Amino acid sequence: MTGAPGIAFRRFAWLSVFALICLWPGSGAGADETGRKEKAPIFKLEKPGGGQISSADIAGKVTLVNFWATWCVPCVREIPHLDTAYGKYRAQGFLIVGVNYQQDEKRVLRFMEKRPVSYPMALDTEGDFSKLFGVNALPVSILIDREGFITHKLVGTLSKKVLENWLAETLGK
Repeated sequence: MTGAPGIAFRRFAWLSVFALICLWPGSGAGADETGRKEKAPIFKLEKPGGGQISSADIAGKVTLVNFWATWCVPCVREIPHLDTAYGKYRAQGFLIVGVNYQQDEKRVLRFMEKRPVSYPMALDTEGDFSKLFGVNALPVSILIDREGFITHKLVGTLSKKVLENWLAETLGK
């Protein structure tokens, strides 16, 4: 009977760590202390399997940057509805860039073979790009308007309803 409390404690500890990672507070919706919108950083990232995606590729588009990892259950759960939204709004100038957080290219490619998506994926193997956005938990979704300003940021799972609201506000502008 001495092993049962140890197992329960380990489960509690792992669940606590998982909750902390997934629910860590974000830095707001891209506005500074004066209420001015923050400009999205200039970037160039490698894509799994070759090629690059950069700031130039998102210029003039409403872009959702979604930070995720293969081990993050909430991240993986939101991918199908992100893919659906991308298909629905792509013709209106909507782009999603899935940024894998600190995993190697082989792992990401294996994941994508099992779960293909239609929107572009990028690699942030060292976490430098994520730091520019203040990412310290996953998933994180950041919406950038056509002018390159961050309009929304959410730490945690991005629901279909919240994404639809963001797009209703941003795509028509």
